[in-house]
Amino acid sequence: MDLIRKSKIFSRLALKEKMALLKKIKTLSTVSTELQQTSSLYEKLNKLVSDDTMTDLPQNASELKAKKFYSQKIHDELNRVSNRKFFLEKEASDIRLSAGKTKTKVNKALEKSAVYNQLYQTEIENKS
Repeated sequence: MDLIRKSKIFSRLALKEKMALLKKIKTLSTVSTELQQTSSLYEKLNKLVSDDTMTDLPQNASELKAKKFYSQKIHDELNRVSNRKFFLEKEASDIRLSAGKTKTKVNKALEKSAVYNQLYQTEIENKS
């Protein structure tokens, strides 16, 4: 009877880990979507910076001051988006690693459950 109990325990553990795995996959999906949007914004800001250097020179001091002000704002935003992109990439990598470990736990728990179940079946056959 002890073997069937152990089999059920590992089976339940596998279900619990599967739930955690599904939660991590959902989180990874959200992070991936956010990363894709951030990467798109990063590319657009980079394009703005490269286009800004190729435009004609300002004609007077107020145009120069305005151009410098907006250029500084774009660079600040680019820096912020770059940091966010780096963070999201690291977060996605960590979630993938954690999900892989959880998947391994699920597989091990299912294997142990199957082993104990097989041992129980063998024990029943020996008693017959």
